[in-house]
Amino acid sequence: MKKACILLILFIGFLSVLLGQEKAQQSGPLFPVVKDGKVGYIDKTGRIVIEPEFNSAWPFSEGLACVEIDSKFGFINSAGKIVIKPQFSNAFDFHEGLARFANKWHIGYVDSSGKVAIKPQFDEALDFSEGFAAVRKGEQFGYVDKNGNLVITPCFYRARSFSEGLAAVCTSGKWGYINKKRKTAIELQFEDAGDFSEGLSCVRFKGKYGYIDTKGKWVIDPSFHTARRFCNGLALVWIDGKWGYLAKTGKTAIKPQFEYALDFSEGLGAVKSGGKWGYIDKTGKVVVKPQYDWAYPFESGLARVELGYTELYIDKTGKTLWQSAVGPQREESGKSQPLFRIYVGGKQGFIDRKGKVVIKPRFSDGYNFSEGLACVRENGKWGYIDRTGKYVVKPKIQCPRSYHEGLVHVRICGRWGYMDRAGRLVIRPIYDYTCGFSEGLAFVKVGCRCADKGGYEDYSTKGNYGCIDRTGTVVIRPQFDTIWNFSGGLALVRNSADECAYINSAGKQVNELPYLNARSFSEGLAHVWAGDTCAYIDRKCKIVFETGFRSPGDFHEGLARISAGGQCGYINKKGKVVIKPKFDDAYRFSEGLAAVKIEGKWGYMDKTGKTIIKPQFDGAQPFRDGLAAVTTDTRHFVNEETGRGRIKRKLGYIGKTGKYIWKPTE
Repeated sequence: MKKACILLILFIGFLSVLLGQEKAQQSGPLFPVVKDGKVGYIDKTGRIVIEPEFNSAWPFSEGLACVEIDSKFGFINSAGKIVIKPQFSNAFDFHEGLARFANKWHIGYVDSSGKVAIKPQFDEALDFSEGFAAVRKGEQFGYVDKNGNLVITPCFYRARSFSEGLAAVCTSGKWGYINKKRKTAIELQFEDAGDFSEGLSCVRFKGKYGYIDTKGKWVIDPSFHTARRFCNGLALVWIDGKWGYLAKTGKTAIKPQFEYALDFSEGLGAVKSGGKWGYIDKTGKVVVKPQYDWAYPFESGLARVELGYTELYIDKTGKTLWQSAVGPQREESGKSQPLFRIYVGGKQGFIDRKGKVVIKPRFSDGYNFSEGLACVRENGKWGYIDRTGKYVVKPKIQCPRSYHEGLVHVRICGRWGYMDRAGRLVIRPIYDYTCGFSEGLAFVKVGCRCADKGGYEDYSTKGNYGCIDRTGTVVIRPQFDTIWNFSGGLALVRNSADECAYINSAGKQVNELPYLNARSFSEGLAHVWAGDTCAYIDRKCKIVFETGFRSPGDFHEGLARISAGGQCGYINKKGKVVIKPKFDDAYRFSEGLAAVKIEGKWGYMDKTGKTIIKPQFDGAQPFRDGLAAVTTDTRHFVNEETGRGRIKRKLGYIGKTGKYIWKPTE
């Protein structure tokens, strides 16, 4: 009897293991979701299958999904069991049995059992494709096999993955294709080149994009300013300011009519029309009407979409199967009370507009609130709190930044990516540097070749900036030395010849001739220097008026700061001086007032030039939500430990009458 019981127990144990393996192997597609600040997985019905317990999590690939726990990355199976314990500083999806991982500053590869297949040694590396992976160690790219053997000697400045037997490589600024024997298959002649997809590759030649086959023969002549790869038989192209889709014959399949669009996936394409996102089929028919703030491609029958700060999963009929908040939600207009940072005893906290302490001072440093979150530092690390002072993202960030359009750029192992308002990494850290999102796009920098060991490298003169969308797709190829964010559909860029230009969201230059210098657009106007002419232009790059003033500022509330004879004044949008230069320094107008400096002290004036708050402060900032930050008791001293000069000052807040709402503290 005892023997029979033991056998029964062993059989039940074996059966449970077998059923667990079957569950892991036979479960349908799973989708990462956020709930209460943690990430788990749902199935196609919207049912939670793996409970939310991870800081970040990504879709499954080859049966495993990369997850983050306490700033370490590992892998789980579809039953939610950890199969490779979180131990890496960064990690990526599995491809052909191997996944990239980073430990501190180098990249290696791990297999599905968790065994290191190729030790960390590369400065940059791509996923395996067709048996090879492009890697960089030092200045140049080469290729390794799955044993880590160098099969193509490093000799390329840039390199892409193999696709359909060929890989795009770049040397001396020209792109071409090699085969797996390192022989040149298609001559290096292009300004840009992508991966082959459905037998064709999108390449840039003499400033225009077209499509070639694997022999290098033109199938669709280069005639597009911007174009993408073929997916589901269609390719995105940009024509006359609108996005549409091209067939492999070179004929228009869906006429250009969209403000933006994504590649087709599973028979549907995400498109933006009237400022909202929806989905169309391959005939151009609207299947899910535009209604979302952002939409992602369909995968395994579901698509992730965003509406405000809410994330949803929908099916191909538009039915919502899951929705959840991503971080604190927007409050109704007029109900959200602004908060202002203060310092007391060297610690930072926040007050409301009446001067009441809402979040007690406990942080060593921090920034003002942006999109409902504030970046603060505690114990040497940066995190994000909501308006109650509760951590939404616990302190783990190296370099502090503010949220823009629901995302913030963060730095991990010397690389930059993007995190959402729940603290979930949504765009992998693969860039040398990144900027905040603006109008749905963000500039990113590649090719810096910085040997970053944890310090701050100078990224200003190395590499090139390009532009990505919220899916991480490259919209504008890296080509610029310096960039400024998009404003009203245009962005200011500077090229290697130190010339300035304005580009639209497709990367096309809108001004005919380059400028010697320029500023971003503000209130529909931008200041430019062209030859001996200084002028303000409109968004069509037409001169509105010329000006002879030195270093004029941007327009705010209809006025722009000017400087003449060492004194500051203001002009209107017709170029007429409305406030004569008489101030030692001055800031932009905000809420009807501007901070101005007279005889070493700062005060405020209105748009007629009348003094509203007499100059009395050591420093003053523009008004925001009815209050302005001012500083007093400024003291300069030298830090004895570092020998560096430091400044101490007291920070306070005043209302528009000049009365203190919060008396200066430090």
